[in-house]
Formats: sequence, structure tokens, C-alpha cells
Amino acid sequence: MDRRLRFALIVVVALTLVYAAAAALALSGVVKSADVAVHRVETPSAEAPSLTPSYLLDGIWLRFDTPWYMDIATAGYRDPHSVVFYPLYPLLIRALSWLGLPPLAAALVIARLALVLLLYGLLLLLDLKLMPREALVAAALLLAWPGGFLFCAAYPDSLLLALTVWASWFARNQRWWPAALCAVLASVTKASGAAAVIGLVVTCARNRQRLPASLAAAVAGVFLYPAALWFAGMPQPLQMYRLYWWPSPDQSWDTVSWIGFLLPVMLLTFGGCSHLAKALRSPYIIVPVASVFVLMHCVFLFAFWTWSAV
Repeated sequence: MDRRLRFALIVVVALTLVYAAAAALALSGVVKSADVAVHRVETPSAEAPSLTPSYLLDGIWLRFDTPWYMDIATAGYRDPHSVVFYPLYPLLIRALSWLGLPPLAAALVIARLALVLLLYGLLLLLDLKLMPREALVAAALLLAWPGGFLFCAAYPDSLLLALTVWASWFARNQRWWPAALCAVLASVTKASGAAAVIGLVVTCARNRQRLPASLAAAVAGVFLYPAALWFAGMPQPLQMYRLYWWPSPDQSWDTVSWIGFLLPVMLLTFGGCSHLAKALRSPYIIVPVASVFVLMHCVFLFAFWTWSAV
């Protein structure tokens, strides 16, 4: 087995166990008061907060945006507010549910399989410019980033970033149609998936190549979900977001995780790898940065699990 794939698998299994143990610790003083709530969507099947293995492994993650994805996966876009949640992730949840998995378990399986692909692809991409040890440190810092816990949550972030990484990997290897497919799928995972298309255009421009026809398909993919909503007579995501979702405490989780991913990717795309490599070799930079990341990661994670949002 490729060492990078083995690393990704070990890390995801380890994170699953570590987060379960952390949940037991975090909720040990909270369960008695049941000071844990899911966000905005009624979920009658939600498990009451407890220290049972089933709650620590999956029930703890049913909060904030997750109930929305569960509702879309089971009942479609019945609520106009839900159009801000793009369709690929709930479609995959629904597909796994047909195989017998409960929706929440399906959502977590998808997110963590996507995290395996994200780490594997990221290491492949980083190995093009960095030494193997530096690539591992960079991947570890991404996971330690304050919003990195969302990669293991029932959120589409790991799926989105995995598709973005693989789009970049295929583009670097001049495989434009697979790159375009990944970019289109990223575009229907979240609105920010359009960044994958921008990355393909930048890669093509840096290689001084003519834009291949596949990139035109990738650009068209950005408008696929808005066009589908328009044909269905439903409101656009930006319209509903401005009316009902901004400002919203949910956005802090996504913003932090997305910024954390963009920093190394921007360095890779725009030629700052020498500076990244130099930073990753210096313990005087890595140790304090990693310490702050881990501390803030724990704070954000505890807030995510215990914050009774309304």
C-alpha cells in the first residue's frame, strides 16, 4: 500500500477514536443538564445526549448544518431555506441510505472517506514541491487547524476539499477531463467549490497552455445548481442566504476551516512553496503554531459540541 494512503487511513481511524474519547470528556459535565441542542431543523430521531458509544461516535455530530443535510437527503428541498445547501453531499447520503445505513451514519462515512482521499491527494500534491516530512507536517497542521474537526463531522467540507485537491492533482498531470469532473463536483458540493475551477484556470495559465475544452465544461458546472433551481422555480442560494442566513454563528466553523485550507493551497498555486518549506523545517515556527492550532481546535470543537444554538 502506498505510504501516503496508509497514513491517511491511520489518521482517519485515529481521529475517529480520539474525537469519541474527547466527546466523552467534553460531555461528562454536560449530559446531566442536557445542555446540547441541534440547530434549526427539528430532528425527532435525534438521540438524547449521553455517554453511550453510539452517541459519542455519531450522535454528537448531529448539530448546526447537519440536520439540514439529513432533511434534504430524506425529503428533498421541501423548505426554500435549504437551497443554500448544495446537493452533492445529501445525494451521496441518500445513496448510502438506500444500502441500509442510517442517514447520519452515512453522512459520517462519506465525510471520513472523503478525508482519506483529501489527505492522500494532498500528500501527492505536496510531494511535488516539498520533502515527504514537510508534506506530512503540512497535512498535520491542516488537521490541527481550529476548524479542522469539520473534516470528521457530518459536513461536506472534507468532500469539497478532496475534490479540489484532486482537481489540482489531475491538472498538474495534464489530465484535464478528470480535473474538470472534480471541479464540477466541487461546484455542486458548496458554493466555494468554484475555487476549484479558478485553480484549474491558474494552473493552465502558468503552464502557458490554451484553455482546453474541459475547462469550459468546468466553468459551466459552476452554474449547474443555480440553473437547476431556476428551472424548478426555486429561489437562488445567494438570495436566501442574504435573507435568512447572514449573520449566522454557523458560518464561523466553515470560514475557519476554509481559510485554513486555502493558505497552503494558495502557496502551492502561486509559487510560494519555498517559503512554506522553510517554515515547515523550522521548529521555532512549527511548535508555537501547532500549539496554538491545537488549543484553538479544542476550544472550537467543545463549542461546536455543546453550544445550544437557537
